[in-house]
Amino acid sequence: MINFDKYLTEKNILKTLIGFLGFGFLTSLDYTNMFGCVISIEPFWIYKQSVFTIISITLFSYILRSNKILLKQKLILGEAFFWILRIILFKGGYATGFGGDWVNPIVFGYDIISAVLRLCLIFKTFNLSKTKQFYLLGFIILLFFIKIEFFRMPPMTILFHKQDQAKALILRKEMIGNYSGSMKEEGDNQNLSYKKVKVQIDKDSVYISNIDYLDDAYSFVLEYPDYGWFMSNSKFYSISIDKFKNNNLNFTLDDVSNIYKFKLNRKGVNTR
Repeated sequence: MINFDKYLTEKNILKTLIGFLGFGFLTSLDYTNMFGCVISIEPFWIYKQSVFTIISITLFSYILRSNKILLKQKLILGEAFFWILRIILFKGGYATGFGGDWVNPIVFGYDIISAVLRLCLIFKTFNLSKTKQFYLLGFIILLFFIKIEFFRMPPMTILFHKQDQAKALILRKEMIGNYSGSMKEEGDNQNLSYKKVKVQIDKDSVYISNIDYLDDAYSFVLEYPDYGWFMSNSKFYSISIDKFKNNNLNFTLDDVSNIYKFKLNRKGVNTR
């Protein structure tokens, strides 16, 4: 019969946890903020929250090398509390799909394994009784229930989104004015020159002229400081703001089939 206690030592649990967190760091599963239809796994450098994983890995690495039992216990409890706050306040992946009513199974599975490893470490380090282990397991189950029922969309994601919307509203007002410049459709021969274009932006709409297939009046919504959309009765484009500085405005329109890159200069003073 296999003696699991031989392998479930504090040192082995810590090494497994560190390795598992390293995997979560590289795949972004430990700190993803995916929500809605945005369910792709992005590289770690995209997310500021990746620093949280680095903190946990650093703490566990220190615990692995420390011989001070009381200090190790304090650090393990501190990291566990830190992890709980991360799950509730920051962790995405629990409100994905249309309507945000789908818990991503990969993210959820990762978090379950992460929780089990932390529980094993606490059980081993504190030598808890079976009763206390049962209560602690119940607490973790309750934690995930609360996360799924009340905090599917992380509170900090909601806060950051509101901050981005406020910045986008200010930026949208600053964009008002008359612009002229050039437009180039991606995929054109690189030797061809940009096509001349005029763009007028007011508080609600944007008007494009001099380009037959783009000439129109569009409603212009800026959802984030660098992203929004143009929409008319017959056309819809997502817009990415590439540059807006010193009356220079560069942006990209995308309707899935075509991509148009604009380089514009504002004429005169911005009148609001």
